[in-house]
Amino acid sequence: MLIESTQELMMKLVHSKVPESSDARPRIAIAVRLKNERKFLPALIASLQEQTVFGNCELVFLDSGSADGSVEYLRRYADRIYAIEPSEFQFGRSCNQIISACEAPYVVLLSAHVVIAEPDALELAVGALERNQKLAAVYLRQKTAGVPNKDFSAYESLFLKKRFPVSNLDMTAASIPTAAPISNAGAVVRRSVWVQTAFPEVQASEDVLWARTVVKQGASLLYIGERSIVHNHSETAEQVYRRVRINKVAQNGSKPQYRKAFFYFAGIFGALLCIERASLATSFRYAKAHAAAYIK
Repeated sequence: MLIESTQELMMKLVHSKVPESSDARPRIAIAVRLKNERKFLPALIASLQEQTVFGNCELVFLDSGSADGSVEYLRRYADRIYAIEPSEFQFGRSCNQIISACEAPYVVLLSAHVVIAEPDALELAVGALERNQKLAAVYLRQKTAGVPNKDFSAYESLFLKKRFPVSNLDMTAASIPTAAPISNAGAVVRRSVWVQTAFPEVQASEDVLWARTVVKQGASLLYIGERSIVHNHSETAEQVYRRVRINKVAQNGSKPQYRKAFFYFAGIFGALLCIERASLATSFRYAKAHAAAYIK
């Protein structure tokens, strides 16, 4: 497969505890990309070990220049660890690289700073893929946890509540909306679909762009709101602006969208005040940052 051989050439295998002669093929690959995530890794590993399907999993990590002991810590747990130069990192490309390094038919894409909340989350997601061959991927709900305004901001709490509902959702329409609950921070991808359609090598929104493509090709997607990952960032308003901006440009180009910016500002400002009970200053700061990303 051309894409796999090409991606593999860009990675360096820095750790492996799987014998090269092993004929065993895992059912599930857990694929985690990271850089300087040492403080989050114990919680991630613990939540993986609690999964009901953990015995059928391979753990594969892709590091892009950690200098905080992340790689050394993971040697105790990982089946394989690969490394790339920080300058080579790109969201879509790194997804392709790590999937190319996995052998299992189902690949769980996770951010290194998440925790899987329920022990049967991966079992349910993989089971759905096994029962429905049209499914290209399954997505888990994302939620906050910890101390408000310390572990997460009011904006982040609002964002995850709005984008990731508790109810399940079948996504089979030809157009996947920007706000769809799609994210590679917590997704299970059918590897055979990826072999035919790799992630676009873009700076951001590779997950949404890929989802739109495979659905147009006849596949379907499933969002399981009943199972979740904890995914905190505690972003500042400036970080929100940068993240929203690169995603906006990736999905819709750089042309200003004044109407959308106005409605985002009004909606976020009001929701932060009324739903999250944020202060006037906090509500204004985050609403302005999000809206500004659609203008410049």
